[in-house]
Amino acid sequence: MPKPAYLLQIRHRIRDSVFALQIFNLCRFTALFLVSILLVKIPLEFDQIAGYEYVLFLSSIVTGWWIHGFLQSFMADSGSKEDLLLHQVFRDYSRLLLWMGGGILVVICAIIELLVYTGMLQSPTDGFYLYLFFHFILQAGILMVYYFHRKGSVREIYAMSVYVLVAYLGSFLILLDDKWHLYHAFLFLGFFSLPIVILWIKLYVGTVGSMGLSPGTGKYVPHLTTLMVIQSIGFISLWSDAFWVQYFYGTEEIFALFRYGGREFPLFIILTTTFSTAIIYQAKSTSGLRQIRRASRRYMWMFLPMAVGLMLASSHLFGWVYNDHFIPASMIFDLYLLLILIRVLFPRPILIAHRQFKSLLWISIGELFLNLVLSYTLYWPLGLFGLILASLIAHLFELGATIYVASTRLNISPRVYIPLRLYVFFALTLVTVLTIKYGITRPEWLVELWNP
Repeated sequence: MPKPAYLLQIRHRIRDSVFALQIFNLCRFTALFLVSILLVKIPLEFDQIAGYEYVLFLSSIVTGWWIHGFLQSFMADSGSKEDLLLHQVFRDYSRLLLWMGGGILVVICAIIELLVYTGMLQSPTDGFYLYLFFHFILQAGILMVYYFHRKGSVREIYAMSVYVLVAYLGSFLILLDDKWHLYHAFLFLGFFSLPIVILWIKLYVGTVGSMGLSPGTGKYVPHLTTLMVIQSIGFISLWSDAFWVQYFYGTEEIFALFRYGGREFPLFIILTTTFSTAIIYQAKSTSGLRQIRRASRRYMWMFLPMAVGLMLASSHLFGWVYNDHFIPASMIFDLYLLLILIRVLFPRPILIAHRQFKSLLWISIGELFLNLVLSYTLYWPLGLFGLILASLIAHLFELGATIYVASTRLNISPRVYIPLRLYVFFALTLVTVLTIKYGITRPEWLVELWNP
């Protein structure tokens, strides 16, 4: 008896390595989210919770601004290579991660220590470097996961997903016993890093005699560094919003509201960013472009009801999850939901696959410049709304510019990889819902956010 169609679709989905990658990244986010709840519920002393968040913040500075560009470069260079060549690319990038990434880690740690010594930076809590070791090894784990994706090794990706979730959450569950402290949780994380190190060595051993930079590795450096710079510019562009808010409003009420509301919905980012990186090695082919178009269509239908529901319920959710004082942050959240209009389209992996690195660099520089100029200009007539609008316009510029380059330089029509009619419906629906919501309700606090 044949299996029902929906079971076959589920089975096919589970065996899809892109889906497995998304599960891996969801597990990473879930681990962080559950630990943040756990620390509050234990309850841990507030200064220890603040210490954990500070360690998390400093660790993200070490890798957050470059690792995505590093992975994009790996996916571009792995291309459609056979197993033997794919293994060589993985080995080369393992060395680059060890030496370049390790070098960045050492330099940033030295800067942190210098800033702590001069009093410009608060000293991190005990065990910071144990956490940093885990955080760095996790980046090697992510590289291995993308390597498994290229090989189609789905089971290994799921195994790594479960391991990271259990290891991270388990390390902090010890805090349920009063005799354990935050330092011990960091110590456990350092211990749980060792199996990832062993796996990394196992994948590498017996292939290259030296861990030094081989002559062949240098060929990756020019475009690798370009993509890392592009990624860092993107992070600066995102961080600029918080900079302008504290510049114009200080670090009091409005800044707090912005910090709680000024973020994208994590599920949207995880699914789209993972797919965008995972599809790079196929994005030069006709089948890859069709796959991008299907993914855009799937995400639009998936995200539309979720985004509309979040917009309609955000005021109540913010009042319920936090308190009534944070309800104005819901409008900031609603506006940042519009960034999903950029996330569901994927011209960037097409340009990376075709090695249009210089074009991407100039587009990123233009996006950052436009964001900075418009933020300062639009703040005066529109207040906080103007700052957010500037960010949205800058992101739309980046999207339009990448589509234009793909069309003119690569002769790839937007219709090939964008479901245009569905996208127009998707965009108009979100903008209409947002307009109707605040056109009808017009809450009193809206004036406070609108005026400079």
